[in-house]
Parts: sequence; C-alpha cells; structure tokens
Amino acid sequence: MVCSADTRDALERPAPDRLTFPTALRAAAHQETNPMYNVLVTAPIEPEGLDLLRGHPDINMSVAKDWSPETAPQYLQDVHGLLLRHPALPREIIDQAPNLKVAAWFGVGTDLIDVDALTARGIPLLISTGANSQAVAEHTMALMLAMAKNLRTAQASLENGDWRWRHQHETSDLSGRIMLILGFGHIGRVVAGLCTAFSMRVVAYSRSITQSPIPGVEMTQDFRSVLPRADFISLHLPHTPKTHHILTAEDFARMKKGTFLINTGRGELLNEALLLEALDNGTLGGVGLDVFEQEPPDPDSPLFNHPRSFYTPHDAAITHQSLVNMSTLSAQNIIDGLEGRFDETMLVNRQALSK
Repeated sequence: MVCSADTRDALERPAPDRLTFPTALRAAAHQETNPMYNVLVTAPIEPEGLDLLRGHPDINMSVAKDWSPETAPQYLQDVHGLLLRHPALPREIIDQAPNLKVAAWFGVGTDLIDVDALTARGIPLLISTGANSQAVAEHTMALMLAMAKNLRTAQASLENGDWRWRHQHETSDLSGRIMLILGFGHIGRVVAGLCTAFSMRVVAYSRSITQSPIPGVEMTQDFRSVLPRADFISLHLPHTPKTHHILTAEDFARMKKGTFLINTGRGELLNEALLLEALDNGTLGGVGLDVFEQEPPDPDSPLFNHPRSFYTPHDAAITHQSLVNMSTLSAQNIIDGLEGRFDETMLVNRQALSK
C-alpha cells in the first residue's frame, strides 16, 4: 500500500494551530462525565510516552507483549485507542477492532497502514509529524559530507597504507554548490536550513508550496528543469504511485557528471538498477542511502561494493531525542484524539471526522 492523497497533504501542510473539530467522537465522549478508554500500545515505546498515558485519569493503558497479525485479534476487542509502534495496520486487523476510535502511529510514513479502511470507519489516524525531522535532516547532511569528502575511499586508502591518496583531490566543498531538495515538508525544510548554513544554494521542489518560509531558498514545481545544474539531490518525499521510481533514465541523463544523490525518504523512490548504472558511468559522483527498495537489502548487492556508495540501515530517524519525541507526540495524539481534539499537522485522514 502507498500513501493516500490525504497523507501527502499532511506531510507538506504548513503548521496551523491545534484545532478542535465538532465530531461524533467528541460528542460521544461527552455523553459520560468520566468516560474510560482502553488504549493499546502495540510494542514498548520510550517511558515518557507511556507515562503520559498512565497518568491520564480516563485511560487504561496496556502494552502488547507479542503483537503480530496473528495475535492482534486477542488484543483489539475492547480497544478505543491504538498506538502503533510499528506501522503495519492492514484492513484485516482494523476489522478486528469494533470499538476503535483513534489510531496514532509512532512515526510518519503510512505506506503500510490502510488509511482508507480507517477513514471508512470514521477512525482518525494521527502521525508524529516533525518528531524526527531534525534527526533525519542531520543524517542527510552526514551522508552528504561523507560523499563530498569521499570518506569511504579516504579511510580505506589510509588503512591500506596509501598516504599519497590525499593529493588526488577527489573531494569537494559544499559552499556555493546547488542542492535540489525533492519534497519540502518538515524534513526537507530542516535540510534546507542546514544547507544554507553551509552557504549552499538551495532549490526545493514541492507541488503545493510556492513561497519558501526559509529566506534564500528557491522554489520550483518542475524539478526536472533543475537537474542539469544541481550538484546534490536529496529525496524527502512519501512513496506514492506518482513518486515511485521518480527519477527515470532520462532524468539521470539530464544530470551533470558527478552529481551526489541522497535518499533518506523511501527506498521505492529510486530504481537501484539505474543508481548502479549512473554510478558506473560517472553521472553520479556518489550515492547515500538510508532506505532501500527491499528491506533489509541483499548484502550481496553491487551497490554495497561500490566505492562511491554510502549506506545506513534505515536508522536516520532513530536517535534518542527523536524516539522520545515520537513517544510523547504519539501518546499525546491518542489522548487528544479520544478527547475530540486533532492537530491538523498530525491528522492524515481529515475525512474520517465527518463520518
């Protein structure tokens, strides 16, 4: 499953104030003076989030010990709020929760959540928008710097006793280079800010944002026109039918020789066979990947053996600070949802509120 239009809008929507919607859920909550809700957390999260739920007087909170598609039905019969530690939530599991009123996802991407099934039932889905933006943006910069400074080859050369490699000038600066950012949601904007701090020229692609909130960032709705002049390209898009393998063979042909490409978004955004070809023919000077078409990836993939490839195990968002942020934010989303309050920047399926 891929992201719905609602999900894409939520990921790139500017951040308004928290709103209260006059929903059936809120009306039902006020039918009782002290309603009691059962909240299930599908796997352990950081204690800060659990403490929020435990401390609420109207919530009975439990943590599943062995959550899986097979065991889910035994947990869901009386659950009103579902906090997903892992994103898989197909229709078959949703149908096993007759009393479910709100679902919150510990992360951001909703590829594996059946948003349409939740919407049809009138169940709002809230994500942890912005909770890991800084972590992913910093990871993006780490991959950029590793490629620009060719750290992989530099370290290997030194380990092999080749001190003279330093005179081959196979590194470059960030200052003055052009960064093309595909996707200008929360993460893309943080990346843009960090790039401007490095004195880079930033062009950001968005289908919906025409004026940048960051001074000096040029906006475009036609990223392909920027490819011939971009030195770095960084992907921060959700995976949808329109973004699947978003860079085609023709797009790679438009790029200047030695372009650096980073993907900390979704693995399905890129065709890895085209990546390898572009590395081999010099179109790409380096590629930095935190996500892959198949996860976990094949360790024998030629990408892993290429001297100009840099990769990490989809851990860009996994820092102590971001985990605490996601824990508290997803827990607060459950509390707010049960009380009939929804932050539009977190709400994926606003249509569910009218059911």
